[in-house]
Amino acid sequence: MKRINQIFCLLMLVLGLAACEKEYDRPPLTEPEYTGEEANITIAQFREQFKDATRDVPIVIEDDLVLKATVISSDESGNIYKTIYLQDETGGIGMLVDQGDVYTSYPVGQVVYVQLKGLCASFYGDLQIGHPNAAATYYRTPWEDFQEHVLKAGWPNEAAISIREVSDISSLNENADAVKSTLVRLTGVHFEEGGQTTYADMVAEDYGTRVLKDVHGNTIDVRNSNYADFGGEMLPVGTGNVVAILGSFNGGWQLLIRDIEDVYGFDGVDPDEGGSDNPGGDVTTETVFEESFATGLGTQFEIIDKDIDGLDHVWSFDDRYSCMKASAYVSNVDHAAESWLVTKSDIDLTNKTAATLTFEHAIAFLDGEPSSAFTVIVSETGTENWTTKVIPNFSASNWAFVTSEIDLSSFVGKKIKIGFKYTSIEGDAGNWEVKNVKVTGVTSGSGSGSSDETPDIVIP
Repeated sequence: MKRINQIFCLLMLVLGLAACEKEYDRPPLTEPEYTGEEANITIAQFREQFKDATRDVPIVIEDDLVLKATVISSDESGNIYKTIYLQDETGGIGMLVDQGDVYTSYPVGQVVYVQLKGLCASFYGDLQIGHPNAAATYYRTPWEDFQEHVLKAGWPNEAAISIREVSDISSLNENADAVKSTLVRLTGVHFEEGGQTTYADMVAEDYGTRVLKDVHGNTIDVRNSNYADFGGEMLPVGTGNVVAILGSFNGGWQLLIRDIEDVYGFDGVDPDEGGSDNPGGDVTTETVFEESFATGLGTQFEIIDKDIDGLDHVWSFDDRYSCMKASAYVSNVDHAAESWLVTKSDIDLTNKTAATLTFEHAIAFLDGEPSSAFTVIVSETGTENWTTKVIPNFSASNWAFVTSEIDLSSFVGKKIKIGFKYTSIEGDAGNWEVKNVKVTGVTSGSGSGSSDETPDIVIP
């Protein structure tokens, strides 16, 4: 009998293991179906309608507005924090959400309808969609509310996302509002510290800023979190490609990498050792124009007042900081004004293959975006077609001088004039101080003296 019991127990064990290996059919997944109102506003229209929203005063959306867009971001790697980025055929925008691992519910390529009524247009570096009752968390939408307002439609299709191809970083300024918060692919670029440091500062700070450079010498910041799973990896060496979300923060561009797989094709050849930055011959860099404003306006610049609303002046010398200062704040009143600080003589780039403008500047008392109030303008000598150069990486910090760099490669082979355009409106004048203006030019042994850079915005 004992023998029979042993055989019976062994038989039951075998049957039990076989039962554990049985594959049960999974319940069928249901394709998300949207049955609400059709979209009646685009991202471009949203940006225009709610452009007056500020960080301190968001605009609550009271109309029955519905936005249709596609998710282009993922927080899986940890480099994007509590934000989801949406893109349609007119542009992109970020939406703040008080939740992590959003990618598990709203993956890249997911089409969504955002029912905007009850949400708000908020501002943190750039216009965003937020929740009016969440001021303490930058207007992040609570997860429950987010799911009620952001409704999925169909299966995600990442391959259907439109990606803007960028080989010249300066071309991003052509139509800035149309490319903000969209997905871009930068080709033929390299990290300035490739092979020398990691993507993020793993000890000192939450974020690390790294610089990406194209073959024309234009640069853009890459913003990386030390919480990203690739934060401690070394920057690649050589020239390659980067897919990222093009962020805008207070008028300056910055890239947000979704995943390390979006950084690819780097050839391992240092551009400074015969790489793509210098495809032929010796390179000479020289200063072709310089003005410090250390003792005043000097003889190289003149002031052209376009509209100063009856004021005596807008630009004046500030001897405290040895710079030129523009301000339409007079007698405790913000006046409407437009005034240019422009070079009088030609800046000769006729024999150059690349050129760069650098200057130091500081601002104060400005509520709006610096990119709207303060711009650099450039014109070929003998024409009145002024090109606006939006100042990159321009943070609004009271009286803290920063150095900005503007690529002038689209003007090589020409003689040009440059200017600093100050614009104010009543109620928001702002102050702008400028000093240490310098233009450097590059001469290459085999340079052609021309550039394929796409022009920026032309002022008629």
